[in-house]
Amino acid sequence: MIKIDDPVHYLRRRRHSHRNLSRAPDGAIGGSINPKLEKKLLNALGKTIKRRRKATGSSKNAFAHQCGVTQPTVTNIESGYNSTILVYAKIAAGLDLSLQQLFSEAGV
Repeated sequence: MIKIDDPVHYLRRRRHSHRNLSRAPDGAIGGSINPKLEKKLLNALGKTIKRRRKATGSSKNAFAHQCGVTQPTVTNIESGYNSTILVYAKIAAGLDLSLQQLFSEAGV
C-alpha cells in the first residue's frame, strides 16, 4: 500500500476513479488487484477444486448438488471465473476442507 499525502493529486495523476480505490485504516490507498495476477490465482483455485473433485469421483452435477450450488457455478469456478466467498466456502465444505485450507492448497 502507498501512503498518499494528497489523494486528489494522486487520483488525477493515476487517472483512477475514487470509486475504485479503498482507504485502509492507516490512510493508505489501494486499488484492485492486477488483472493478470487475479486470473492466475483464480485459475490455480479452479484447478485445485477440479483436481480434488475428480479425486472423490464426483461428477460436476453431483458435486454441485452436494455443495448446494449449481452445476454451471462449478464449471465456471473450475474454469477460472470468480465467485463470491460464500460459494467458495460451500465448495470447500463439499471437499471437506476449510476455506483457509482450500486457498492455501491452491496457493492463493
